[in-house]
Amino acid sequence: MSMATSFLSAKTKTALKRKLGLLPPPPTKAEKKAAARASRRAARVPRWARSEQPGPKRLVKVGMVGAGEYGRQHLRVLSSLDQVEIAALLTTGGPSAAEAASAHGIERVFSDAGEFLAQDDLDCFVVVVPMAAMADVAARVLAAGRPVLLEKPAGLAAEDTARLARTAEQAGTWGMVAMNRRFYSIVDHGLAALADLGPIRGAILEIPGRITEDRLSARLPEWEYDRYYLRNSIHGVDLLRYVMGDARTVHSHAWQNAASGNRAASFAVVHDYGAGVVAVQLDLWDTHGPEFRLKVIAEQGWVEWEPPLDGTLVDRKGSYPIPVDPVDTEYRPGLWSQDLHFIDAVRAGRRPTSPASMLPDALRTMTLIDRIVGGPVGSDASLSPIG
Repeated sequence: MSMATSFLSAKTKTALKRKLGLLPPPPTKAEKKAAARASRRAARVPRWARSEQPGPKRLVKVGMVGAGEYGRQHLRVLSSLDQVEIAALLTTGGPSAAEAASAHGIERVFSDAGEFLAQDDLDCFVVVVPMAAMADVAARVLAAGRPVLLEKPAGLAAEDTARLARTAEQAGTWGMVAMNRRFYSIVDHGLAALADLGPIRGAILEIPGRITEDRLSARLPEWEYDRYYLRNSIHGVDLLRYVMGDARTVHSHAWQNAASGNRAASFAVVHDYGAGVVAVQLDLWDTHGPEFRLKVIAEQGWVEWEPPLDGTLVDRKGSYPIPVDPVDTEYRPGLWSQDLHFIDAVRAGRRPTSPASMLPDALRTMTLIDRIVGGPVGSDASLSPIG
């Protein structure tokens, strides 16, 4: 450094460096104001990082049932968790089984359910099988007397879910249904922001359901299209129940248009919670839109979610994007937090707490869906109260 520059002030040195192109120009007043607004917007919505609890942990050995596309999503999450071993895998023996076993270091692979369930060192099970098989497979696994995380839906009707809940109780264990939308970071952050907006006045749930496009793709067995409401709309209906609670009465009108393959079917529902609090639900199939959209309205603003990654908080001062946790972009949204919640409960020897959907809770969602749809496929329910 020369004698001349050593006596220059820091401000002068910075100006000189900018003049020589060694530093970028200072922000303009407009840029400073924009940065301040962005900082205020970011701070308006609560957020927190998701991580495992630090410290030593007991090893949890998991028995995995199913290694299909969605099963592999669970395997990827479980393999990422500290002190979790996927110790055994039960599959039908397809090519994906060998790939999954190799990728996740699973040494014991079974195609016989009896042999698999006889492995007495397993602490819990994760069941990811097709809808048609879920009720029977989950019942057999629950009967082994160890905690089970089972994919949704928990059967094809409320009767199936009720049977699974009874099986778990008789076996002295519990089952958690994988309602992963409850674990979305945008839902967590949005609910925290909603707490500052005063009493909740109501909600609006929209579920487009593009069934005709889906039928033409033939990606699913035909019988699954006949249960399309259960297969797809369960996500929005369950999230509404989770956020708003159980309604005192529900008024439903269903026009399934089953004779035309449910083309442009519609379902209109009013959920009455008492004291003037209501939720309006509108399923207009074959219309454009997200998977579903849920808007919860409080006295001083509202929160709106368009899963999996979009959420907005609106109050009297403006609108604010709801931040997404990195785990919901690295893994399938909600899955990391959900599976960790399950594992933590198993490790602690307790039942999972909210936001988990335990089998009795899942039964209430299934019962609500049965009633919204209005009975068997092909029947149309008129406007009627459901207590």
